[in-house]
Amino acid sequence: MKRLKELRNSMKLRQRDIAEKIGVDRTTYTKYEVGDSEPSNEMILKLAVVFDVSTDYLLGISDKKKPFVSKMDVSGISALTDFSAETQEAIELLQRLNPDNLDKALEYIRFELERQQHKETKNN
Repeated sequence: MKRLKELRNSMKLRQRDIAEKIGVDRTTYTKYEVGDSEPSNEMILKLAVVFDVSTDYLLGISDKKKPFVSKMDVSGISALTDFSAETQEAIELLQRLNPDNLDKALEYIRFELERQQHKETKNN
């Protein structure tokens, strides 16, 4: 993971600081940074949140830094791996939208949630 050290240095943090944020020993994080060990998918997500970058950027797949999950509490990351197939598909589709269309999609989702909440309130 070539970009870990660069990202950590840009934030002026120590390896120990990052290790604490993702819940591992400093030596484990150091192994990620120097390439002696590969982080799990959950750790990659946690690192992406800590560095506020996309997982694709972190893995060197893309030069696009913008994260899909932004500023999420790292303790909640494990829930991302428990999504249903439909929810995972929805996330993947949302990631592919350009910013204007993403705003429209989010507006529609909010509208549907309000309708759902209204129906639930009316039925109770």
